[in-house]
Amino acid sequence: MNKNVITRIGKPRGSIVPKLGMSGRFEMQMWRGISEQSNEVDGYKFSSDAGDYGRGEYWARDESFARIYGSVITRKVELDNALHISPNDIVILAKDIYGTTIKNQANHCRFKASEELTKDMISNGYDGIVVYGYERFRMWSACIFKLYTK
Repeated sequence: MNKNVITRIGKPRGSIVPKLGMSGRFEMQMWRGISEQSNEVDGYKFSSDAGDYGRGEYWARDESFARIYGSVITRKVELDNALHISPNDIVILAKDIYGTTIKNQANHCRFKASEELTKDMISNGYDGIVVYGYERFRMWSACIFKLYTK
């Protein structure tokens, strides 16, 4: 099946999504779980890990998935230049190139790797990454970088 067909099938009505492998405007109603308890490294708090595909706010198109991470909020996520990447390419970025998902590494090492990935994405003009099917089958997720630009 053509990857662009999968994107069309999973795109919610009223959403704007760049084509797979491309960057551009992204708009979608999404949910985020926020926890009172969070991990902290170098003054940054995060609820589960250092960030598979960057430092930023993670949002999901599935409210029940967001609830895993805490109290749920919702909003329309809007990015000017989001990179739409495939789940396979996220794995390559996270595991093979940056090492953000290497489980036997200390959290601070994974955190630094995640920060490096984010800085590289921002320097290439991206304000976030969006992916369909990485966190959960047939679910959109997004990482917004703009909050972590220093």
